[in-house]
Amino acid sequence: MGRKEIEIAKALLDGRKTKILHSIQKEPKTIKEIAKEINIDQSRLYYHINKLLNLGLIQVEREELVGNMVQKYYISKQIQTPSFTFSREDLQDESEYIVSKLYQYSNEAISTIARDIEEQNEDHHAEGTIIQAKLSKEKWKQLNEKIRRLIEMTMDEEEGDVETKNFTYIIMSYTDEISK
Repeated sequence: MGRKEIEIAKALLDGRKTKILHSIQKEPKTIKEIAKEINIDQSRLYYHINKLLNLGLIQVEREELVGNMVQKYYISKQIQTPSFTFSREDLQDESEYIVSKLYQYSNEAISTIARDIEEQNEDHHAEGTIIQAKLSKEKWKQLNEKIRRLIEMTMDEEEGDVETKNFTYIIMSYTDEISK
């Protein structure tokens, strides 16, 4: 993965930036509208908006003159690759950040499952699955790729008028054998 792709992955792992992207996924909004929707002070949004603009993840849809100020409307661009697989080099260069984000996402998933169990929600908000499989290393890599493609294809199949929600998939797999 190149430097820009790593920066994009880091942005997509950042909670505030993903909230911004989800907020402007379907319709353009101003900083004020985004701030109100995601409950963040407007002054704290400018850094994140500029970072997302520089990475090409959002764009200015239009500008309107309000009084003597230009009001920009931002919209998120369609991301061609909504998932990232980190290589060994990426993990070495960004290990602390990536591992902390994996912990954050994993903890959020576990907390959501625990909350569903505790509150006995019939309409649950998370699922967990543990599957142990005996595979060759090549088949293991192929299976991981198939899982990623299946999620991407399923997203592409969603109908336009159907209400959708954002779901986070954390796909991690490992061998229980220590390599020599």
